[in-house]
Amino acid sequence: MWGVKVDGIYYPMYVGKTRHIYERLFQHISSFTGGEYIITDQSTMTNPSRDIKSMVSSYSNQNQLPIGLLYYPTGCFDFFTLPQNSQILQTINFVKKNFFACWKELPNYDKRASFEEGNLAEKIKRKKLISNRYGDGDKNYSFINDFLMLNPQ
Repeated sequence: MWGVKVDGIYYPMYVGKTRHIYERLFQHISSFTGGEYIITDQSTMTNPSRDIKSMVSSYSNQNQLPIGLLYYPTGCFDFFTLPQNSQILQTINFVKKNFFACWKELPNYDKRASFEEGNLAEKIKRKKLISNRYGDGDKNYSFINDFLMLNPQ
């Protein structure tokens, strides 16, 4: 799970699973700064009640970025537009400066990883995340108690 940590508050942006955590985190940072992920403005990113899913739906229906959504990747050459937008660059630098990741090793990775990924995404609320490619969880939330302690809300 990664996101930003500002003033002691953690705002998760992505939940995933991997066998190689350091390699995958490097890929996420590269992908985010290279234009592969949705980019919101800083106030949206640090809004505990953000609804990125609705923002994306609004964009899909109107072909115009809604307030708070700075960038939505639509193709492999979108990264050419990133350096031309100072607000996007500010947000990318904000994420790099405040980037925070946490993870937990699973002893039964092959059997539990997809369920735990889905459970964590569901508990955080999928609408708050910059990706929605998570499978369904099994509603067994014992694993995610460690993560929920980051932000008692």
